[in-house]
Amino acid sequence: MKDTFIALDVETANNNRQSICSIGLVKFENGLITDEFYSLINPEEEFDSFNTSIHGIDYDLVKESPSYKILRPKLIEFIEDSPIVCHFAQFDTGAIRDANSKYDLENFEFNYLCTYQLSRALLTRLSYKLKNLAKEFNISFKHHDALEDARACGLLLLELAKLNSSMTIEELLEHANYKHLGKVTHSDFSGFRKKANSSSKNLTLSLTEADSSTFNQDHEFYQKNIVFTGTLASMNRRDAMQLVKNIGGTPQNGVNQQTNFLVMGEQDLSKVDSSGKSSKIKKAEGMLARGLDVQLLGENDFLKLMNE
Repeated sequence: MKDTFIALDVETANNNRQSICSIGLVKFENGLITDEFYSLINPEEEFDSFNTSIHGIDYDLVKESPSYKILRPKLIEFIEDSPIVCHFAQFDTGAIRDANSKYDLENFEFNYLCTYQLSRALLTRLSYKLKNLAKEFNISFKHHDALEDARACGLLLLELAKLNSSMTIEELLEHANYKHLGKVTHSDFSGFRKKANSSSKNLTLSLTEADSSTFNQDHEFYQKNIVFTGTLASMNRRDAMQLVKNIGGTPQNGVNQQTNFLVMGEQDLSKVDSSGKSSKIKKAEGMLARGLDVQLLGENDFLKLMNE
């Protein structure tokens, strides 16, 4: 692949995306690694023992490390104007945005793409986790080390490009039917989205069957009914429904008494009344008022749960 890009990965201290405790960045030029950057980060927040058990980072390791606010200029200098690639980019790019917000900093601008989403579009596999895809393509790495994960993600992008005879990122996106990179601006962001090809009323019929042997029975969405309303910034609705189905949840088209979660995206003001609420939101609120067990989630909350 001819393009220059930066592979990025973060680890967090707890379930808040803003609590970045390590970051890895790897620069690729003309298909080769030309530079790398890694740093521990003091998140200035408490560490959750669960997170520490995954990546091995705790307060003692980061107490002398810079905060995200201090480290940020080095990240901007390293990235420059290159696009960023992550595996499950909704989480990593969201962590950067949330960390900026935490310190009242304006977002720095970058474009991004996601190897998880590209792999789903270009490959037919039982699992699209980074460790499984890396094994398939003979990419050796230490999982949950931010630098190693970033390097593996970048190498995976090169393998996807090679598999599809793509010399540029643009060509690879065309193969995967992704027309635009995701983009983070100073004040806003737009998701890395696949072009929609189904009407919302029939989306559940267009989903791919999931292998039940790969379901995570401990996941919050396992055997739960999930409905979406509004436009998601990070992905299109069909992709979000497919993610739910892949972990053993059941995506629904409409809210009913069996609905467990309603995920709320941005509402189209031309389709709602003066309250700004869709009919699905109103119905779910009515169910809550009657004591029924339904939870309303914003998009960020949905992404956090998906990343567990």
